[in-house]
This record gives sequence, C-alpha cells and structure tokens, in this order.
Amino acid sequence: MSKKEEAPRRYVVLSKAWYGKACLKNSTTGNGHIPVAEEVTITIDEGGLSADCGFVWEELQREPAAKFEAFHDSWLALSYVDGLLVAMAELGDKNPSPDDICAMLDRLGFVDATETER
Repeated sequence: MSKKEEAPRRYVVLSKAWYGKACLKNSTTGNGHIPVAEEVTITIDEGGLSADCGFVWEELQREPAAKFEAFHDSWLALSYVDGLLVAMAELGDKNPSPDDICAMLDRLGFVDATETER
C-alpha cells in the first residue's frame, strides 16, 4: 500500500482511476435509474474510526448535479473533519464540479489517493 493509500484523510476520483471508466459506464444511483457521471469517494481513518462517504454527480436534466452521500456508520468519523460542512456550505447554491470538490478536500488536508496506473 502506498503512503497516499494510507493517509488518514484521502479521496479517489473515479473517472481518473485506472478502473474508473468501466465502473462509471455501469454505475447508476441507488434506485438504479439515474446514471452517475462522476464519483469522488472520501475515506477518513481517525480517532479509531474508519469511514467511506463521498460526492456523486448524477445526470439530471442537462448537466450532472452534485450530491453528498454518507451512510449512518460514517457520521461519527465525519465529525473529526473540522470544516467539511462549512466548506461545502461556502460553495453556496453553486453546483460544484469534481475539480471544485477536490480543491476543497485538498484545503481540508485530504490527499488524492487515486490509482491512475494498474
């Protein structure tokens, strides 16, 4: 495992991963009807907790729309990331791009752990 993959706060940009195109081609939302255009998954390993959650861009109307998804077992770990919700709120009504989200995560101390090569 690389140092990036061991970072306590990290993210993966699905479309940039070596396996990403195949995953996105077959990816839909939980209801199975809305195609997913992109995913940025974040992992938090802090305070003895580990959690995965992330951002999904669903194909809605004419452009992908950003959505944050977190299962209940990640909520406590999310509380260790000071400023995440504030940084999201500072985006306002803007529909952020994956690059906007990655820049925000970088500012919050996350490391890009996307595996681009097999």
